[in-house]
Amino acid sequence: MILEYDIAWAKYMENAKIIPLPLTCWDIFYNYNSEIENYNFIQKEWKTKENFSKIVNLEKREIVITNANQEIVFATNGIYDMNGWNSFEMIGKSPKIFQGKLTSETSRNNIRTAIKNQLPFKEIMVN
Repeated sequence: MILEYDIAWAKYMENAKIIPLPLTCWDIFYNYNSEIENYNFIQKEWKTKENFSKIVNLEKREIVITNANQEIVFATNGIYDMNGWNSFEMIGKSPKIFQGKLTSETSRNNIRTAIKNQLPFKEIMVN
């Protein structure tokens, strides 16, 4: 049966006039507002508030939020362009995935101290 199918398919393809076209795709289901809502929910208990739109849109930066156990609880969707990981794939992982050999010990210590004291921080990671 499979052999007959393969023969029929090959015969069909010999006479088929297939024109390849470029494929264009848009993410019509992406909900930017839900990302802002999630971010605002997380920062609800923070002493200092950050403007999500300013950081992500104007400064072209991505946001990664961890809990005290050093597990990622939030990441902006644009993080994919930075490291190839989708934001949902990063949830529950350690932020150490961003640290490479070239990340300075000073940066590592600053991060460790900020997380321990539950303070926001900005550091440059080289991976």
